[in-house]
Amino acid sequence: MPPTLTTTKAHMLAARVFRPVVTLLFNARVEPNTVTLIGLLLAFGAGFAFGMGAWWATLILLLLNGFGDVMDGELSRRMPDRQLHRQQFGTFLDPAVDRFADSALFLGAAAYCMPRVANWITLAICAAGFANIISSWMRAKIESMDRKLVEKRPLTRATLHVQIMGTVIIAGIFPNADTFIIAFGLLTIVASTLWTCAARAHRAWQLFQPHA
Repeated sequence: MPPTLTTTKAHMLAARVFRPVVTLLFNARVEPNTVTLIGLLLAFGAGFAFGMGAWWATLILLLLNGFGDVMDGELSRRMPDRQLHRQQFGTFLDPAVDRFADSALFLGAAAYCMPRVANWITLAICAAGFANIISSWMRAKIESMDRKLVEKRPLTRATLHVQIMGTVIIAGIFPNADTFIIAFGLLTIVASTLWTCAARAHRAWQLFQPHA
């Protein structure tokens, strides 16, 4: 992946926290793409744990996935001399892995809900999974056409993962009501995901008007 800037306060804090680990990985000549793929495996594990209702395992795996998401970018910044083909492949790999990782979480959520709640909730979760992929594609497509997508509080990957982690933490604290908590939390995520997708589609329509 290409060098990335830690533009948010959260990323800057995470970069400082994981600086010693990143230094160890750099000294060991660990490739950023390797860290990215390990993060994908962790996300698959989180999706599987979600489907099994193992809330604390889901939380731990999601946290580790998030840590890896920060470290691969910081590690890439430390390696400006990487071969061009590795940088280019990383540019392709990172967003692709993100989409697979998010899909694993939605599939795990749907698998957990399928035998426990109304069918329409499971279908809504699946629809949100598709909308999440489409909205990410919309943003990438708009920016590839030299247009800037300005959004007011969009559902980012970090926000999505925080919502999921918050939901599973509450479910872990109150196991007797975990199905209700998970269903309610997921419906909140469904609503925000579908809203973000619709808002980006509307914004794209505005951007490509003659007067835009």
